[in-house]
Amino acid sequence: MNPYECGYAGMDSKGPFSTIGGTLMSIPFCVAQTLLRGAPSMAMMTDYHDAGINALVKRVDLVADASVPVLCCRIELRLTGGEILTEICNMTASNYAWSFEELQERLVRTAGQEELPADCIADLGAFCRDPQGTGVAALNEAFAKARPLIRR
Repeated sequence: MNPYECGYAGMDSKGPFSTIGGTLMSIPFCVAQTLLRGAPSMAMMTDYHDAGINALVKRVDLVADASVPVLCCRIELRLTGGEILTEICNMTASNYAWSFEELQERLVRTAGQEELPADCIADLGAFCRDPQGTGVAALNEAFAKARPLIRR
């Protein structure tokens, strides 16, 4: 990854993990999780004691490389026989320039993984679209409904 991005707190962490904030920021954890279990869910990101994941995390190294542009990454996987597989992901800011509707749909899908009511995201969206018309009370109510359901 680009050295600037490698410098974010927790990006190179190999654990031990006890919070979802730690696993979400850890490139070794995210790579190990994806290689062993496929596309990660929020629940998977809170499985801090999976022996297979934690063993692989120790073997994943985050390497700062100035030739890798920001928002991009290169993953090199060395197989047991010595063969190296390489995956290059070149992104730009436009890849993340989601419309309001696209962002809201992503939030609905993520909230669904946590079994949060979809109306929490709808209420959040309504507030973001029209804060004065919706009012802070509706925003507080949405967070109050979601807070006890969120996995830590």
